[in-house]
Amino acid sequence: MRTIPFWNFIYTGTLYALHRKVNQRNFGTGMSTRLAVIPLPDKGMAQRHQKRDPSANETLRTWAYRLDRVEGEIPIEPLNDETFDWQSSRLEIAEFNGDKADRTLLKRIPYYGIGVSLPFILMRHWDEWQESKTLTMDDVDKRLCRLAMEIQYKCQQFFFGEMAFNYFADQNKEFVVRRRTTRFDDCYRKLPDEFKTQQMMDSFQCSQPTASRNITRFLQDGIIERIAHGTYRKILQELP
Repeated sequence: MRTIPFWNFIYTGTLYALHRKVNQRNFGTGMSTRLAVIPLPDKGMAQRHQKRDPSANETLRTWAYRLDRVEGEIPIEPLNDETFDWQSSRLEIAEFNGDKADRTLLKRIPYYGIGVSLPFILMRHWDEWQESKTLTMDDVDKRLCRLAMEIQYKCQQFFFGEMAFNYFADQNKEFVVRRRTTRFDDCYRKLPDEFKTQQMMDSFQCSQPTASRNITRFLQDGIIERIAHGTYRKILQELP
């Protein structure tokens, strides 16, 4: 696995090494939300003669020097908007489910959405940045930002989700079995295969703006599809 703490130090280690840094006893220190823990793939059998791109190191070196010399204020308002919308919609779900653990894990996700995607966005628009110190971001840039947040969020849930839940359960002096299905999941499950906005409002017992935000997120995530104005069809029967 690879961990990237907020001071930008990168190292690899085992699950046991991670457990020594973040465990149930010290979860409340906040270290877990300051770590980007990414599981590394199993590379299988070692190869004696691996194919390498001879220009790869030089390319990395060139961009490292370029990015290291970047100075001035970088206009990242589009990324601010993207991270705000992404986090707000998920915090709404956490509030809906009364899930303090999920809310905690979401706390610093936008930091990684911007921090991981911005260097690559600068590289894509390097000529524009050099010429006018502007960044005209497009959908590809925004999708990269969202992807970084999705990866970090799923990894947070995988590595620290149970710890977070137990931490808050212990605070309340009650040990309960974590529900494998949430109220939000149940409301989605009750929707018919084809539904309208009003049915979304009725099922989730929410306002029209909240229903519209949920529908927009479901469309973006490929969970539902629009078949007519104000009418939608489920692609997935269960929320992922």
